[in-house]
Amino acid sequence: MGDKTINIIYGKEKRTLVNKIKKICFNNNGTIFGGLVRDEIIASYYREEFINKKLDFSNYWNKKYDIDTIGRLIIPNDIDVYFKNHNNINTFINDIKSYIQIFNGFVRIQHMNNSSNLRKFNYSLNLQLNHTKLYIIIHLGRTISYSGICLKIEVDIISIVNNTLTNIEPPFYNLDFLCNLFIMEKNNGIINIRPSNCTGTPLDNMNSVSKYKNSSKILEDIIKFKTQFHGNNLSHSFDSEYINCYRIIKMIDRDFSWNITNIPFSHITIDEDNDNTCCICLQNIYKEQSLISININEKVNNILHKKCFIQYLKMEQQNKYRNNDNYIEIRCPFRNPFNFKECFKKINFI
Repeated sequence: MGDKTINIIYGKEKRTLVNKIKKICFNNNGTIFGGLVRDEIIASYYREEFINKKLDFSNYWNKKYDIDTIGRLIIPNDIDVYFKNHNNINTFINDIKSYIQIFNGFVRIQHMNNSSNLRKFNYSLNLQLNHTKLYIIIHLGRTISYSGICLKIEVDIISIVNNTLTNIEPPFYNLDFLCNLFIMEKNNGIINIRPSNCTGTPLDNMNSVSKYKNSSKILEDIIKFKTQFHGNNLSHSFDSEYINCYRIIKMIDRDFSWNITNIPFSHITIDEDNDNTCCICLQNIYKEQSLISININEKVNNILHKKCFIQYLKMEQQNKYRNNDNYIEIRCPFRNPFNFKECFKKINFI
């Protein structure tokens, strides 16, 4: 038998796995929320643009091909699912395990406690949540002599302890970014993406027309990787800014970086080189670089390299500096508090 070469396209395999997990979730009456729904909106839009332009599908997964529709390749690293009925959770997990074992993969299950929930799932002080995390690992192209390419997906499974609230749904009145207010569910055999009725924003109480107008505007922003930060409902918590900063870093430090328009710093471009230097690395700033402007004190030279700023912001978050009232503060390089918890006041609903 002659040698045979198998071409593995990592993104294609990952997208197929995500789609399978979605299907298993819906078969067990689950609801998907968070980043997967947002990424699905983006990927579907740019896939349609790719098709409408009649481009070459053999180059679909080529990251350098047609940059204008590059959003077609966005795939989440984690999936958030919610089950109203606890009985569906075990079936969902078993179905996932059965599917993964076909490919000699494995699923590690971790039952999270409240302290480990802090960063991501502090939705409401009035809700006691069950949180189970699945770590799914498959080695693509594994052979006797080759260990394969590791494909990882994390699944966060959320349910409510002693749930008697029939109308509750993600994000449980604690939305972080406007781009995450949509949920995905399957009704009568049709997969539907719609705004959640439990965002904790004015959208929940708007009439149908106003909600449609705002949702349409948010969708238009999503396909431009643009959003606004709403924060969490733990503004009275000593650690709220730690959580807020974690969420913001996660949105800007990624391949598909987001422009968050109501926080105290923003992505900028400059038209020409000047004598400005980055206050972190002290190197010159050039027009072709990715830059950040800090919008707190206009009197200060506030343009920084994006890479330097993100590195600084990560360190500042981990430092957990506390003010005189024992609240964590996230401070800019000029030592002014960012006050992320106040950003929701700048959101413009129409």
